[in-house]
Amino acid sequence: IFWRIVRMRRERRIVRSGVMGTTSGLLAIAIAIVLTASTASAARQASAHASRPWRFSSADPPLNYSRPLIGIYTQDSPSSYDGIPGKNDEYIAASYAKLVEAAGARPVPVSYNLEREDLMVTLDRLDGFVFPGGGMDLSLNRTFAMNAETIVNYAQYRSDFPVVAICLGFQLVSTVVSRSNEILSGFDSENLLELPSWDYQAYVNSKLSQFYPEYSDLKQLHVFENHHSGVAVDVFEQRLSGFFDLLATGVDRGGKEYVAAVESKDYKIFGFQFHPEKTTYEWAPNEVIPHDYYDLEITRGVSAVLAYYARRAEATEGRRGLSEEEANSMLIYNVPAVFTAPYSDQTSFEQLYFFPKGYKAVTSKA
Repeated sequence: IFWRIVRMRRERRIVRSGVMGTTSGLLAIAIAIVLTASTASAARQASAHASRPWRFSSADPPLNYSRPLIGIYTQDSPSSYDGIPGKNDEYIAASYAKLVEAAGARPVPVSYNLEREDLMVTLDRLDGFVFPGGGMDLSLNRTFAMNAETIVNYAQYRSDFPVVAICLGFQLVSTVVSRSNEILSGFDSENLLELPSWDYQAYVNSKLSQFYPEYSDLKQLHVFENHHSGVAVDVFEQRLSGFFDLLATGVDRGGKEYVAAVESKDYKIFGFQFHPEKTTYEWAPNEVIPHDYYDLEITRGVSAVLAYYARRAEATEGRRGLSEEEANSMLIYNVPAVFTAPYSDQTSFEQLYFFPKGYKAVTSKA
């Protein structure tokens, strides 16, 4: 509806500029208003029939949580952060916490260094998960990928547990799903403004489309790419097409095509090679991040799909028995956010959360 209203307003301005000042012009305006009202009414009816998740519908799954908890995976703090006050072993960029907050959910840090038992206890208290972008070794025999595999398997086991994977996070999930470190190849796509090529048929039939603009508007929205590795489209078809539907592709500076957006065929797992969180929450002056009002729909859509499914995830025993006091003790707000924009020679993030190695957001196993 938002995008239809925008188009209707533009149409009205065009009509007014061409006919204002004459009787025939006034008549044309009146006709345009009548037609616009009729179009808006038809649009409202069509939208109601579509039963999009952000409208009340008896077909929606029941709402289990109005206060969902979303885990965010940590990464190693690079040596370039050494001069930043409060720097510790692991970090999460605050923009990912804000992406969760924009969904009306609460962010929980999940250390990639947790022991498996502690990781499972933590997952059992969450309603969804985010794998952020960044820079880490994705080797399958390292803890970072091994614990990520546990999380992806957990999401499949629960089936309704939403996962959003962004940039490096998408590469990580792709590596885990394919069980291969050879799935990634090099691309010249760092600091790149991109218009992804969305597959019409795949998009309109996707879960994601229920939270994003109409196809005709979506294909005009810019995204920010910042990766030197990715999944080539031909490799995707060979190794990942049984698990994911391919929604969008991008092209690097050399003309090489890569996977830009996917969603799982059977689970609530969504992957984005671009950075939806940066459009709204990051302001590095040396990065070509789009901040146009319409481009912010990219952020809103990702937040919306995460929150919608998180609120409807089936209650686990650990989640049902979680008190508000225990939930508060898990939140990322238990550590301070560090304002890092003044250290632009060391990081491109506005704010960072730092954690000691193996930080435990959940301390009780009861």
